[in-house]
Amino acid sequence: MSGRVIGDGEVRELHVLMCDARDELAQRRVEDPIRAARRAEILDQLAQRKRSPPTPPQIGRFRIKARLGEGGQAVVYRAHDEALGRDVALKLLRPHCFHDERSRKLLVREARGMARLSHRNVVQVHDTGTHGQQMYIVMALVEGETLSQWLDEQPRSWQEIVSIFEQAGRGLAAAHREELVHRDFKPSNVLIDRETERPLVGDFGLVGDTSRGARKQSVVAGTPPYMSPEQIQSEPVDARSDQFSF
Repeated sequence: MSGRVIGDGEVRELHVLMCDARDELAQRRVEDPIRAARRAEILDQLAQRKRSPPTPPQIGRFRIKARLGEGGQAVVYRAHDEALGRDVALKLLRPHCFHDERSRKLLVREARGMARLSHRNVVQVHDTGTHGQQMYIVMALVEGETLSQWLDEQPRSWQEIVSIFEQAGRGLAAAHREELVHRDFKPSNVLIDRETERPLVGDFGLVGDTSRGARKQSVVAGTPPYMSPEQIQSEPVDARSDQFSF
């Protein structure tokens, strides 16, 4: 064997260089998917604004009263259930949410999983159905604001904030007990009831059933600032991903 023995100083320098290289690689692995997801999100939002469909007057037995909001996954309406005589929130999923019969069946199964979940801190799902080529989910109508709005509207004591987050966490834990993963948990997906100031976790638009084991995602799904590392890498997710987002 030939060559020289390197000294301690050179060992330290080599170690630093290797660490820097690993850090740079790790940073790229995290930042590149985030940038791609954010870019896709912005492009999708712009596209949705251009092709947002007109508000339908009727969906099944539900008379549409107003549009409450929309995103890349769905449009949410305030609707009146003519059979039961009550107002509800109707979430009409966009056609690209299901590309074939398999994905349609998966959405139905996940909606049923959401419907069996009954908890005071989760927006109750009442029904699901189809409207033309689109699926819809009927949920309890929460009169109030999002957690983001609640936090921004006025100064809150730490006791108030801890109480709200604790209750929202209980709702999320209840979903996990039913083997459901939210996948897009964030303040804007928590609603605060105006009368009771009770938080309810809602908008399970990216929900996934883990009863068959964590599934690998085919696309990066979620909101980048709240996504877990495994979501960013499109790897299998479970309840721990929601805990990271929380």
